[in-house]
Amino acid sequence: MGYKITELIAKGFEGRRLEFKRDFPQKDQIIKTAIAFSNTVGGTIFIGIENETKEIIGIPEADIFAMEEKVSQIIFDNCYPTILPEIGIYNIEDKLVLVITIYPGSNIPYYHKAKGKQAGVYIRIGSTNKLADENKIIELEYKKRNISYDSLPVYDYSENLPKLNSFIEFYKQNTNRSISESDMVSLELLKREREKLHPTNAYFLFCDFEYRKTLFPFAQIECARFKGTTPSEFLDQFTCQSPIFLQPDEAMNFVKRNIAKSSVIKGTYREDRWEYPLIAIREAIINAVVHRDYSILGSDIKLAIFDDMIEITSPGGLMPSFDIFDLGNNPSEIRNRTIAPVFKDCGLIEKWGSGFKKIIEELKNYPELEMKINEPANSFQIQFYKNDYLGNEEKIDETPVETPVETTVESAVETLVKTEKNCEKSLYPANKQPESQPESQPESQPESLYIAILLRLSEKQQSKKELAVALGHTSISGQLKVVINKLLSDKLIEWTIPEKPNSSKQKYKLTKRGLAFHASIRYNSSNNENKSM
Repeated sequence: MGYKITELIAKGFEGRRLEFKRDFPQKDQIIKTAIAFSNTVGGTIFIGIENETKEIIGIPEADIFAMEEKVSQIIFDNCYPTILPEIGIYNIEDKLVLVITIYPGSNIPYYHKAKGKQAGVYIRIGSTNKLADENKIIELEYKKRNISYDSLPVYDYSENLPKLNSFIEFYKQNTNRSISESDMVSLELLKREREKLHPTNAYFLFCDFEYRKTLFPFAQIECARFKGTTPSEFLDQFTCQSPIFLQPDEAMNFVKRNIAKSSVIKGTYREDRWEYPLIAIREAIINAVVHRDYSILGSDIKLAIFDDMIEITSPGGLMPSFDIFDLGNNPSEIRNRTIAPVFKDCGLIEKWGSGFKKIIEELKNYPELEMKINEPANSFQIQFYKNDYLGNEEKIDETPVETPVETTVESAVETLVKTEKNCEKSLYPANKQPESQPESQPESQPESLYIAILLRLSEKQQSKKELAVALGHTSISGQLKVVINKLLSDKLIEWTIPEKPNSSKQKYKLTKRGLAFHASIRYNSSNNENKSM
């Protein structure tokens, strides 16, 4: 197990499954962490390692065996049902470290004996231990019994059931199969008990709002477009109240009418590009609908569009097996075991666990965006934010771009004499340019901007935001993005972190081809200056 220990330390951060302690922690800390790990996905505690620096401090040999016994006794005496940790002593860099491994338990929910089940259940959220609320305790109970909330029967509504006409039609359109009463039993939309059919929670979630509002008034997506970067002033609002299988399309229509779409002419073809990757946004919305916790009755899914990001928040935290730090490689754990298979049958989900892989793949084409995942107040939140956004005080240019950028190495050199003066002016902040500055800005002169970016990157590596500021622009305009993409495709510039295209630390630098081109620019510029003299 030693090699695994080294790998865990090398990760360099605390998280859902990992905790570092320099010294022996307080008794209550050990109890809460053991319970939280047992109730979720398990985890490891290292004692003798500094959390911030990951420096191996070690524990004196004279103390470590007594410490091992003390940890074991604290967990055994204070946790219920019984938690049996695996405790080991490891020599790392010639220093002794105590390693406590807690495995996910089968007798959930585990709780603090002295506080009881209602006040002593802890779960792991990010790198912290949180007291579980009533809904989370119920969910843990369901998991122990291997049932999901959406499959539970609703006994009060066995007579005069509302018809699922919209669902039946949708199912047939997407599967080419009619759905009968027996099919609904197989799908667990209906459950037969004592010769009687009872609808399940999922049945009502597939109903129109007028039938659903009594049981699930918040089974909807609340969409909003805000002005700026804070939820203060609304520019647009819409509530998706259709049956949940129709809500993703309604939400996507809202997204498309509230984000920009640009166009670039490449040769004889027109290429459209949305401000955000639609496939990735759709996957995130479907994920929110399929995996939200419908037992939380007072919260809805929220889709918020700001100037600097799109944010999707759904009730219910992450499923235990989900690891934020290993996106795309997580096993698929399903919270709603009736809803999810229906979504899969209808083609809304391709295959289990593929959603985040698809999101990550789509984001590779959007290096200006970065994805963040949070767990605020027992909810799951995914953000697609612009890592090159200049700030709330700056106006982002969202005008569709249709200017063709066909500049090549050869044509750029030929036009250098005409554009060099404008390029040099663009290197200075707008408020410090000479009075003779032409009215036309570099954004409207793609060839000039093409060379100006190269000149800036010849001095030092820069991000989109740094380039915009250095060129005297008031925003990261659509034209700037187009020209940067053209320079990338011409292989004159490249990312500084190619393995992480969406990194917030991403910058651009000249390639070998770009360096040669820059030298050619300077050579031609020098020759033309000599000729003019």
